[in-house]
Amino acid sequence: MGEKFLYIDDSGQLSNNGTHEYFLYGCLFIENVTVLNELKNKVNAFCKTRHIKEEIKGSKIKGKYRKKLLEILNSVNGAQYYFVIDKNDLLDRLDFNNPFHVKRHKQYLIRRVIETIFHKHRFLKEDKIHIKIDNESFNSEAGIENFKKYLNDFWSKPGSFMFHENNWQYMPLIESSFTIEYLDSKVDRMIQMADLVANTKYRRFKGNPKCGSEYLEDHICLKLPDNKNYYSPKSKNKVETL
Repeated sequence: MGEKFLYIDDSGQLSNNGTHEYFLYGCLFIENVTVLNELKNKVNAFCKTRHIKEEIKGSKIKGKYRKKLLEILNSVNGAQYYFVIDKNDLLDRLDFNNPFHVKRHKQYLIRRVIETIFHKHRFLKEDKIHIKIDNESFNSEAGIENFKKYLNDFWSKPGSFMFHENNWQYMPLIESSFTIEYLDSKVDRMIQMADLVANTKYRRFKGNPKCGSEYLEDHICLKLPDNKNYYSPKSKNKVETL
């Protein structure tokens, strides 16, 4: 059995109050403990040489530090990042005023990322995926247990969700086991790296000319809802490559 790690942080807001156009998750997938330790050591060395003891926040970091940290992340073989983004005004079926529906939708977004990683052959059925997330929807014991059951049942127990009735034959067979842990970004450098990539991508979609997204190397950005086309202002000829 292999152990994989998925660090998740968000940018934007899942809301129709007009203050945020997008909501996205930045997901840092790490293939094994050796890769995790290598990345931790490199990030810690970066912080030590620059006397950085506080939290690394994507919304506040200097441009040159953003570039260097993304270059560090790109240099570690076995660490990849994925994105899933929603455009709020296209979410016609989501009841933004219902907290349960909003939480379920956030779970759905993460599920879609996991399916994308699976289709890239990054983990196998005997692997254990340790999910670490900084999001208020998952900062209670009940919220964590609910999400853990959701992930461990969704792909392996036919009939446990209404969605299965018409879609089971098209679903991926994911038999891996999942653990969930809430991690406050203030105390974990890997969650801070997930925040950094999430914020960088979010800045791109907001049209920030100095977003730093040119330092995001090969990755996948899943844009939802499905079959809806939208692009960041920086995309040349409306082709989203980053």
